[in-house]
Amino acid sequence: MYTSIVVPLDGSAFGKRALPVALALASRSDAAVHLVHVQEPIVHPGGGPMYDTRLHNELQREAQSDLAAVAEQLSRETSLRISAEFLEGPVTPTLQAYLADGRHDLVVMMTHGRGGLSRAWLGSVADGLLRHTPLPLLLVRPGAEWAVDLGEPLFRHVLVPLDGSAMADEVLDHAVSLATPHVTVYTLLKVVAPLPLLGRPFPNAEGFNNSSNVDHERDAAQLHLANMAKELRVSGVLVETVVVTHPQPAQGILDVAEQQHVDAIALSTHGRGRAARFLIGSVADKVVRGATVPVLVYRPESARAESAERGNERAIPATGATVAMPTRAAGVGG
Repeated sequence: MYTSIVVPLDGSAFGKRALPVALALASRSDAAVHLVHVQEPIVHPGGGPMYDTRLHNELQREAQSDLAAVAEQLSRETSLRISAEFLEGPVTPTLQAYLADGRHDLVVMMTHGRGGLSRAWLGSVADGLLRHTPLPLLLVRPGAEWAVDLGEPLFRHVLVPLDGSAMADEVLDHAVSLATPHVTVYTLLKVVAPLPLLGRPFPNAEGFNNSSNVDHERDAAQLHLANMAKELRVSGVLVETVVVTHPQPAQGILDVAEQQHVDAIALSTHGRGRAARFLIGSVADKVVRGATVPVLVYRPESARAESAERGNERAIPATGATVAMPTRAAGVGG
């Protein structure tokens, strides 16, 4: 169960579309909801700093007013504890510093669709946070959000892809926190992806199903998932297991998600690559971009430490000033 949920907002109507999901999760666990807006310094088109006191103050007032209005509205419409925090500084490092105090346990946010430049703020921030925060991110893509009834279960069926590694299994505790007890069903999935023979085209997925070269992997996957399911059932979790064969793991995950009409997907990621499209891991990135449901993505501490040791990541300096955002609504807290 969650105790403190953070929702980063960029001042746009698009960013606010993650709020119903965050509110629904908070209402089921009596969690506090913290709305956060980061005002980035004004930059000259040439890349250097540009400081215009009048423009800066005007933008700050508008952003603060909008954030306070959202917090007050949510406090009037729900019984949840709502707070609003206005921060100044580079977006990702400032959010990272805000999330580093150990008070929060989930980030819920919209992320951009395919190629939407106007939505790049939230997409790049999601990438950056996942690489530098220990918190899981529930990413909601355009088309994956819906009208939420706070009195109804939010996620009735959650798909959890696993690859057999202990690192991947670490997402399970976070995935189970999405559950409505005795209602939510979890499907543990392993996609077996055979390697093509050198110099030969990739066969289609169906051609692999009866191939002897994947029998051992399928058997091992079924055993691993059965053991994980057994542990979860002891805790009262409703769980089933599925093993499929597909040459493209991400597409295999998306196919099962569609076939089983799941409400969310939860997966761990290594996030090893340098290129922007690999920042949250190639499989996770493809799943997030292709999913029609929210995706909970978690990068285990072991993965972050592993990347840091290889020198793939540089620490982001924790900078940024905090500006208090008081609200008038009753029940609004820190």
